[in-house]
Amino acid sequence: MSERRAIAVVVLLLTFGGVSAALLWNSDFEAGTLAPWPIADYCCSYSAFTVTSPVRTGTYGARFELRRTDPDVANSKRAELSQNCCDSAFQDRWYGFSIYLPTTWETDVNSAEIVTQWHNFPDPGEMWTSPPLALLSKNGRWLVDINWDPASITTTNPPQPPGGNETIDLGPYTLGAWTDWVFHVNWSYREDGILEVWRNGSRVVSRYGSNMFNDGNGVYMKIGIYKWDWKSNPSRSTVNTRIMYGDQVKIGDANSSYAEVAPINCVTVSSGAVYANRTLPVQSGIFTFETDVTPSTSTIDNVVALSSGAQSTATGFACLARFNASGFIDARNGGAYGASSIPYSANNTYHLRMVVNVPSHTYSVYVTPPGGSEQTVGLNYAFRTEQNSVLSLNNWGTAVYATSGTSRACGAKCGTSSVIAAAAAGFQNRSFVNRTGAFTAEFDAVASNDTLDAVMALSSGAQSAYTGFACLIRFNAAGYIDARNGGAYGSSTIGYDAYVKYHFRMVINVVNHTYSVYVTRAGGPEQTVALNYSFRTEQLSVTNLDNLGVNVAGPSGTNRVSNFVVY
Repeated sequence: MSERRAIAVVVLLLTFGGVSAALLWNSDFEAGTLAPWPIADYCCSYSAFTVTSPVRTGTYGARFELRRTDPDVANSKRAELSQNCCDSAFQDRWYGFSIYLPTTWETDVNSAEIVTQWHNFPDPGEMWTSPPLALLSKNGRWLVDINWDPASITTTNPPQPPGGNETIDLGPYTLGAWTDWVFHVNWSYREDGILEVWRNGSRVVSRYGSNMFNDGNGVYMKIGIYKWDWKSNPSRSTVNTRIMYGDQVKIGDANSSYAEVAPINCVTVSSGAVYANRTLPVQSGIFTFETDVTPSTSTIDNVVALSSGAQSTATGFACLARFNASGFIDARNGGAYGASSIPYSANNTYHLRMVVNVPSHTYSVYVTPPGGSEQTVGLNYAFRTEQNSVLSLNNWGTAVYATSGTSRACGAKCGTSSVIAAAAAGFQNRSFVNRTGAFTAEFDAVASNDTLDAVMALSSGAQSAYTGFACLIRFNAAGYIDARNGGAYGSSTIGYDAYVKYHFRMVINVVNHTYSVYVTRAGGPEQTVALNYSFRTEQLSVTNLDNLGVNVAGPSGTNRVSNFVVY
């Protein structure tokens, strides 16, 4: 999968009108042209152009066609749109886009093609290689291919150790339908790289480790068809034409998010109590489900729920949130819906978040109204009585029970919600429901090396300095897990290792300004890190906590915190 490009290396950041501060690139083709893309890697008038059908959303999308008989472009067979350059090493990026493979897409058993890739510019004296990251189709399946090399000069393709290649099978593709993709990449040729991939809102890849080459320039994104076998090994392929469609291409920086780059993915239901069901990857542990709900009336009686398999009645669902007929948002707690004083109004969008614990058959529900802060709908509610022995969940459904009106749920996603802090990136802050008394916080954390010097801490409001946090846990630089006790960190003999998941439990008393910390290494027993430690000295008068902050003070590496919940 080599590539040759005779273009100057111009490092620049392209932005277009209407994008947020965190969104670096927004190509939805709604101008009816391919103009935002600066490089056209295709041969002919039929190779790439805008169309009005099929489109993911809006009026226009892009159509790509590649024929076996096409002349070479950049020394191979391709019909692609390309950026100039470059997302550099150690940058955090979010990429969203949609791909449509038509029903005429033939299965090619032994020959793959790339439909989206992130390529590199080799340094002087290096060979062109396969791209560091690519999305491919082959023999009816989606694949992600990763190539990396920490060496300053790459001499083989694929790279040899300590470099390498990995291909991840994402399962069968669906023809005649749009597939929505989100890639979250912390680019690195070291072991602190991160790759997360969502397909149609479900996380299908969560990988730590190297994901690029050690090049002076970084990677650039391309969308379209690249079929190298038609150039280098034509007998391997049994097809002669490839046609695909693309839409909704977005790129966000480290301050962006899944929600900002994800293609619009909505389910609308009308009156009649008929459930619309959508599959999720099988979940048998602790996970988070999120979606944005827009009811058309303030008496919609709309349920959004999770289940094992598609369901047609409410009794088949385990976790149920409801925009009830009285104008409030509530949730099911075992045999009945819990009381709620959180109102909703027509044609406003509410962000719904469920934190689900399948083994304990409990879940918590949170909602964020337009322009407001997150509120708790239900905390540690029991699964619906009829589903209190279910072993896994793999479906979400929604229905309207009112006699009129509609409700729309958009951007549904499922997985372990994460906060990722990288060296020199400062504190990454995430708010949670305000706490003023005694409460417990739990989360999982994974350090990318065993001398990380990373802090996970709670505060009142978002903070940018250590002194602003009250309760602080640390993966310290000496390889141990410790916690802050007033003016200094307490001693600890609990070691940690890179890329091992540690489950933390914090028991906090805001009134007394004390907290205890417990940690469980994956597969091990719970151990005590701190017992009735004092809040940090600078925060001894704080009266509430409502923020989680994660930071890496060391010179390199990342710390990933997921499954955060308070109760």
